[in-house]
Amino acid sequence: MHDAEVAEWLANCTQRDMRGLLEKVDRCYQHPYGFTVCRVGARHLAPWNLRVHFWPTPLASYEYLQRSRTESQLIHAHGWDLLSVVMDGELEERTYDMQSAHDGDFVLYETTAAPGRGVSVLRATEERMVIQGAEKVSRRPDAGVYSIASGTYHSTLPATRSTSVVAAKQLPGQTSQVAVYRGAQKELENAAPEQNSSHAHPHPESTQSDVWASFVFFARADQILLVRTVARPEQWHPVGGRRNHRDSSPIDTLIREAREETGAKIDPAMLEWLGWRKSDIDTGFVSFWRVRDYALQNPLPLPRREIIEARWWNIAEARELPMYQASAEVLNSLVAFSANT
Repeated sequence: MHDAEVAEWLANCTQRDMRGLLEKVDRCYQHPYGFTVCRVGARHLAPWNLRVHFWPTPLASYEYLQRSRTESQLIHAHGWDLLSVVMDGELEERTYDMQSAHDGDFVLYETTAAPGRGVSVLRATEERMVIQGAEKVSRRPDAGVYSIASGTYHSTLPATRSTSVVAAKQLPGQTSQVAVYRGAQKELENAAPEQNSSHAHPHPESTQSDVWASFVFFARADQILLVRTVARPEQWHPVGGRRNHRDSSPIDTLIREAREETGAKIDPAMLEWLGWRKSDIDTGFVSFWRVRDYALQNPLPLPRREIIEARWWNIAEARELPMYQASAEVLNSLVAFSANT
């Protein structure tokens, strides 16, 4: 079937059509990036393969990435063309201009398509890369069908619990590339555990609060960067802040706040998820990440209307500072983790 015909079919795909696809599923598995893939056995769009993707809430997604140790592997380029449509919810997609650089923070890995194998193996190349530019696009049902061409570096995370239908020209033996942040091992294995098809479409989850704040611990050696703000000068806390109306997810808030407060151009693949806590001062929740050894500007371009002081603290000293309970708990978990590694 020609590309235009596949795109037209996806553009007219309804919830009823999607339920029909799910009746023809021959395999479901958990993708290393946290979403569930339901592979449709019927080949009525050949040579395209059809998939239904079920994306969890953002917090569940971050937690899965942490458990599977794939949070640094989000930037990838398929060896095949993709067409996709979001049926419900919202996805945050970023496309990247990746360039070779001998001192780049990203190591290029290659992986070969092996449908049905249950594991993907990433093998390091000699090439290092750097992000020259990135663009974020929100994918929603009203945006219609979108394409991702073979070789396009991109990453996708859920802004809400979401479902998408994907058509791929995927064949065994095609090679894809993954840009791994600070990659070191020559070979990485990512499991793709089987899922019971009867549980492929998750039960509705409780409505997630749309009130959140996001913070990042910038870390180097045994030090972390903390700030004091004009609004709450008596407290120290990591870089970050509360959601504004432009932010579609907690990680979106973090990227914006980090850039506004420090000038740092953080990408999701650079971040280690540390968990979330209930907010100390308002409703909603607070999410925390860590980024290690990021080359921050010196001096920091602090927005003085918001931040009084920014200072690097030894972690042991930082534990004695006045700090909101949520930040203190996460800081203590970092200390405990460091002591055991």
